[in-house]
Amino acid sequence: MDLHGITAAIYGKRSGLKVNIIEKGIIGGNIANTHLIENYPALMGISGFEFSMKLEKHLIKLDKQFSNKEEAIRYCGEVLYEGGYVNEDYIEAMIERDKELSVYMGNFIAIPHGTDAAKKDVLKSGITVVQVPRGVDFGNESNPQVATVLFGIAGIGNEHLEIIQKISIFCADVDNVLKLADAQSEEEVLRLLDDVE
Repeated sequence: MDLHGITAAIYGKRSGLKVNIIEKGIIGGNIANTHLIENYPALMGISGFEFSMKLEKHLIKLDKQFSNKEEAIRYCGEVLYEGGYVNEDYIEAMIERDKELSVYMGNFIAIPHGTDAAKKDVLKSGITVVQVPRGVDFGNESNPQVATVLFGIAGIGNEHLEIIQKISIFCADVDNVLKLADAQSEEEVLRLLDDVE
C-alpha cells in the first residue's frame, strides 16, 4: 500500500463506499520509509515512520506494570494477537524465544519476538511499544536486566530484523529510552520515534 492507495481509500470512504486497506509487509507499507510526506489529506508534513505509526497508535501502551518478564512478553504478544498481526501460537513462541536467547537488549529495552519456526504464525508485520516505568527484570538476582520500554515485534520474512536494527540504533542513546519511559501520551511516543531512520 502506498500513499496513493491510502488516499484513494479515504476518498472512497468519503463517497460512501465500503473500503478495506490490505497491505503486505511493514506497517504503513513503503510510505513508512518516506522521509517527509507533504500535502496528505488532513495531515501536515510528517515522516513516513510517524505516518505509519499514526495508523497503529492503538499499539502503544503506556504505564504498564508486570510482575515478571514472562508476563511482560505475553502481554506484548497478546497486543499483537488482538490487533490481528499474529496467530495466538505466536505468543508462546515469544516466550520460547526469550528462553533460547534473551530478548533483553541493554539500555533498559527488550524486544520480544517469536522464534524462526513461528514465522508461519505472523499474519502481517507489526510492532507494539509498551512503556513500563517501574521496569520489569529480564535478568536474575545476580544480574538484573531491567527494561522500561518493550518493543514487541512480528515481521513477515526478515522485516523484523530491519525493525530491530532501527530500534536498537535509536535506543543506543539511553536518553531516548528515558524519554520513551517518561512519555505521557501516545503522541509523545510517536514524536520520539519519529527520529528513527
